Amino acid sequence: MGRSQVFMMSLFFSLLLGPSAEASSLSVAIGMVEITGPVGYPMGGYGARKEVSTGVHDPLLAKVLLLKTEDQQLTIVTYDLVGFSSEKVSRVLRERLGIPYVLQVCSHTHSGPVPKDREKPFEDPWYQEVEEKVIRLVEDTQERFVPARMAVTQASILLGHNRRKVSEDGTVTMFWRNAERVPTSPVDPGVGIMRFADRDGKVLAVLVNYACHPVVLGPDNLRYSSDYPGFMYRYVERKLGGPALCFFVPGAAGDINPYNDKQRVDQDGFGVAQKVGEALGDAVLAALEKLPEEGFAPQLLISQEIF
Repeated sequence: MGRSQVFMMSLFFSLLLGPSAEASSLSVAIGMVEITGPVGYPMGGYGARKEVSTGVHDPLLAKVLLLKTEDQQLTIVTYDLVGFSSEKVSRVLRERLGIPYVLQVCSHTHSGPVPKDREKPFEDPWYQEVEEKVIRLVEDTQERFVPARMAVTQASILLGHNRRKVSEDGTVTMFWRNAERVPTSPVDPGVGIMRFADRDGKVLAVLVNYACHPVVLGPDNLRYSSDYPGFMYRYVERKLGGPALCFFVPGAAGDINPYNDKQRVDQDGFGVAQKVGEALGDAVLAALEKLPEEGFAPQLLISQEIF
């Protein structure tokens, strides 16, 4: 599902959810908090962008998905940021809140803030504020567990291309933009989807895994935005209705960029990002409609690798 950098050590969690006996006790809790940085902070993702942020197009969020069974517990934290992983968040959740496994995942949007001092990110006031917000959010969310069932499905959609264009002679050129949608490879059109619902069938959470860089917006954009993943999850949440939260977990995007890579703001950049996000949202919603309403009772098995 992803990789979370914790100082010099990476932890990879494989979330394995399989059918179990009806006695399974899966419970789910969800929550979110705004983490939009102060205007005037540098923005991450593009070396070509020299200016600091000048405003906010859409709020950036941290969301938490808490999963618990009788003998296991996992918290997934998603951030609308290019990169963010806090040793403090993981440590406090483990030691103070009793959550043994914590996975922190960023959408990798290139339109979010980064700490002012890249050498000392942990000392940045905004960074520290995000840490405290997430810790308080998880603490509050722990009070809202409800029995749940889950279902798993997948969809397929091509929203991007491989930016490394390999010629017949073996040479490689960077193919940053592909508005004509020339076929390239390798790309991954698969959309992994997990749905969690309460015992009455009301959807609580939808986790969406897709491999394409959130770079519809380019370095000319100076307003904070979650790019296409944010348009996707807001669209899905509107269609499903409350209290459902939709989580974006990036797949192995590697060199996969949107067809309309770095769409200029003055050429409807935000409108294009919305179209891309809602196209992914439609694929997710169509797949959800085909799922059985009841879902199943799972076991929660977690594999952890240190590398």
